[in-house]
Amino acid sequence: MKETKYIVINTGLMDAIIMFPSSFDHADFARMVVSKKEDIVSAGFIRLSISGYWHCYGRSAGLDMKARPVDSEIANRQFPTMDD
Repeated sequence: MKETKYIVINTGLMDAIIMFPSSFDHADFARMVVSKKEDIVSAGFIRLSISGYWHCYGRSAGLDMKARPVDSEIANRQFPTMDD
């Protein structure tokens, strides 16, 4: 699977991942979906591994934010691909 970009926003109740095409710039996409930059807690790239788990990595230069280790955990909870 090709890599995709993502941002994590704080909804006030939880952190949620929003994935979007790599043709968009992180900063431009973030401006379309959040009203305050402070609501964005991390950003980077995401890909589905051969084993069926989401892996978040890298950083967004435009937002000056990087992927956090917990982002992969959030993605796998939010978008399960395997039967547990």
